[in-house]
Amino acid sequence: MPRGKMPSKKYAKTLRLTSDQLKQLDLKPGTNTVTFSLSASGVVACTARIFVWDHTDLIVVSDIDGTITK
Repeated sequence: MPRGKMPSKKYAKTLRLTSDQLKQLDLKPGTNTVTFSLSASGVVACTARIFVWDHTDLIVVSDIDGTITK
């Protein structure tokens, strides 16, 4: 997502999004930035990335300590 452009989608008290809610996020291939906020004002927030890969992409997942996860 380009800098300065914030999405208008907000989901209150949601731990998991439904398939329809995920589709509404309009995720693009590659890196997508999202922000989790604990309040409507966004004072306490955590930014994260959702990666969308093609089904043929090969990936390696590493734990925070650098070990490879199978």
